[in-house]
Amino acid sequence: MSDTISSETTPAQSGHRPPPSVLAHFPDLEGKHAKLWQRVRRSTFLPGADRLQVWEAATRLDGINAELAPVMRMTVPRAMRGDRPSLADVPLAEPLGRSWILLGRILPYDYDDVTIAEREEGHRFLEVSRMSSAHAWIHERTVDDRPGGAVLTDQLTYLLKPHLRPITPLYRRTVEQLFAHRHRRVARRFARLAPRPAD
Repeated sequence: MSDTISSETTPAQSGHRPPPSVLAHFPDLEGKHAKLWQRVRRSTFLPGADRLQVWEAATRLDGINAELAPVMRMTVPRAMRGDRPSLADVPLAEPLGRSWILLGRILPYDYDDVTIAEREEGHRFLEVSRMSSAHAWIHERTVDDRPGGAVLTDQLTYLLKPHLRPITPLYRRTVEQLFAHRHRRVARRFARLAPRPAD
């Protein structure tokens, strides 16, 4: 990879039923038709970034809210309340409580009943949650080493509730734009932290 920031979004796709190990967290959805499942994926190379520093920022709630700003923010779910709440520290496969999603950081417009199903320390987590807008919201975030930096990848797989399915294309574009915004914010942060080349 080059030493400049690069980011790519995989074209949004439908018909991506999660694997059985993930669907086990949503037993009521196992019979849903595959074409109803939507998937969005975005990956960004962060030149000069340290993988563990990216992981720490990408799992702490204040880091997540820094990504979302100024568009929105998430409130702290019950099980994460403390000095420095992080998804790297929570118990696995246990509901953490409800996080309200505040548009403009003020107006509640959705919620996320957060559960972290899987975690590989310093590398990956898998969130399996329910939202007011989606029967299932499955968010896999990975941070990988690459020569000259690190790569942050987010993959979202979700199943909208029936009343929102007529606006599936609009919802999908919103998800794509939100994660593009989040990745730009992360890239700017780590560009400032990256070591400068010697004169």
